[in-house]
Amino acid sequence: MEDLSNVDLSENGNKSDVTKLNKRQRNRAAAIKSRKKHTERADVLHQEYEKLEKDNAALRNEIKQLEQEASRLSCILKEHETTCCLDVHDIFLDILQNADPFWSSNIMEPLSPI
Repeated sequence: MEDLSNVDLSENGNKSDVTKLNKRQRNRAAAIKSRKKHTERADVLHQEYEKLEKDNAALRNEIKQLEQEASRLSCILKEHETTCCLDVHDIFLDILQNADPFWSSNIMEPLSPI
């Protein structure tokens, strides 16, 4: 900020110069405040970005683990199907029909709600 103590405020002094200096001083203060506000906002956004990146990485890791588990369970099911003497399709159809009253006898056509 400019030091206004050396400015001549007498009748002979140029008051428009003082006004300009005061305005410049206020403008500089406002600019400093604005830059600080934008910097703080950028810091907050950067922190949010880092948190979202961390959360995203954790979710991707969870997806990978779930895909591995699904693959493992599919392999177990395929091994079991070769030795199973039950007709799995009929059992699966019975489970679906008994669990949800909106399913018709044709698995692909749900009944309309009442």
